[in-house]
Amino acid sequence: MDYDDNLQPVPSLAESWEFSTDHKQLTLKLRQGVRFHTGRELTSADIPQNIHHAADPKTGIGNLSVMSSWITDIQTPDKYTVILSTDQPRPSLFDYLQFLNISDPETYTSPDAATKVVGTGPFQFVEWVQGDHVTLRKNANYWRSGTPLVDEQQILIFKDPQAMIAQLEASAIDGAIGPPLRDAARLKDDPGYRYVANTAAGTYTVLVVNTTLPPLDRKDVRQAINYTLDRARIADTVYLGIGGAPKDLPWTPQNPAYDAGKANVYGYDIGKAQSILQQAGVSGAQFDMILPAGGAELGSIAQILQGDLAKLNITVGIHPLDTAAYNQTALSKQGWGLNIGQSLFTQLLPSTITVLSTYFQPTGPQTGFVDE
Repeated sequence: MDYDDNLQPVPSLAESWEFSTDHKQLTLKLRQGVRFHTGRELTSADIPQNIHHAADPKTGIGNLSVMSSWITDIQTPDKYTVILSTDQPRPSLFDYLQFLNISDPETYTSPDAATKVVGTGPFQFVEWVQGDHVTLRKNANYWRSGTPLVDEQQILIFKDPQAMIAQLEASAIDGAIGPPLRDAARLKDDPGYRYVANTAAGTYTVLVVNTTLPPLDRKDVRQAINYTLDRARIADTVYLGIGGAPKDLPWTPQNPAYDAGKANVYGYDIGKAQSILQQAGVSGAQFDMILPAGGAELGSIAQILQGDLAKLNITVGIHPLDTAAYNQTALSKQGWGLNIGQSLFTQLLPSTITVLSTYFQPTGPQTGFVDE
């Protein structure tokens, strides 16, 4: 299934569904006549195989693996009915079903699994040339009549984002996904281009505090840092007004957890931060801040925060790390006090980020903060 803009589930491969009264069983009615790109019809027999495939840690779909483990039993009483049983009520089950793209088990268990992918979607896989491009062709048997609207897509892979923009402006390509923000801000008001923002993507930038490191283990010190974070300046000068409004909640406005009255509790207030630290008796603290290397926006945020924390007599060293080293260091909670990163999933049900995010999970989060 999918979500609409208001986070309400809408039919896709499943035409309808119904929970049991105890919410531990979900019955799905599959759409009839849906075909894989091979021409074989999708039936209920394909669903358990997809769920078991996603649950296997060796598959490499870590988030789906965790959520797949919720499902304790799968029944397929007929060709188009699937009954999922869970150990307890799982409000985030729809989030899982939205992410679970149904693939053809006959393909991903065949010798061609490493070179072919077969689904039921509007475009079918043609070619992948590593580091260069992916080619997709229209699925003539797609179940949504009248779509897709184009016959073929070729997705070019650019190592240099400026080269991508140069080709866009030369009309050598038709679109650019994830362009540099300065180019997006420059081109979005140009009548020759159309800027499309996914406002419900659930992406956010986060400042992680290592609560296992003194003096960051103190709540008042963390609050002082929160008042030192100039979100408005970051939104205007780093994200150039196209990264969303400044707020100290991760949730998108469509999320049921979003509360406009709590979205700006921590305004930028150096004076208040200084007062909190004075009352805490904390002065001259020193610690390091890590962030993924190559992210210009995150580097700019780090420099802004470093300068503002210096006003509080707090010295922060900035250490960009390559992806592998960054992930390992962040999870170790060793050698850093602050950590700037980016994450996803806040457009989903509020409980989902406690499953999918290393920042918010109840046990062993990056922050080191655990509360029974």
